Amino acid sequence: MQFMVSEHKAFSTFFEAALASVRAGVNIENSEPGWRGVYSDLPLLVKTGIIKRSQLEALARPLFLTRLRQGEFDPPESNPYNKLTPDQFVQSERHRQLSLIAGCKSAVLLKNLRHFLPLSGASAASRRGNHVLQKLGLVGPFSRRMDELVGSYAATRMPQFEVNLEQGNLLLT
Repeated sequence: MQFMVSEHKAFSTFFEAALASVRAGVNIENSEPGWRGVYSDLPLLVKTGIIKRSQLEALARPLFLTRLRQGEFDPPESNPYNKLTPDQFVQSERHRQLSLIAGCKSAVLLKNLRHFLPLSGASAASRRGNHVLQKLGLVGPFSRRMDELVGSYAATRMPQFEVNLEQGNLLLT
């Protein structure tokens, strides 16, 4: 939500963004690690009397009910998933292969019909209208930089399992 202030300029302050978010019923903030979250202003909203503590409690209730239903507050020995280890499933060879297939299938191949794409140095065959695949261009920061591709979504990156688009293209040729 901090981007509503810093990038999109929808609000001038985190205080305003927090107030609008609470009034809209937003009950969770997914802020960038290390950044000050918009909801850090919630205590000030309550202290000034603009919103009531009961409003925040009502917003938090579904979050805690979900955590309760998922067994997050149960004793560890009663959770069958605690007996599983990540390398049994998440880091298994089967899942790495599935991840590679998903990555390959999610790539987008654009045809530069009538030179629509702003590419320089188009081949002579392409300029004549021949549609022979002579080159494959990997464009943008996602083609090489895993930090750009992963963003702030991965809690712990595991470079030994990462393949960027450029490396993946080499694997396929």
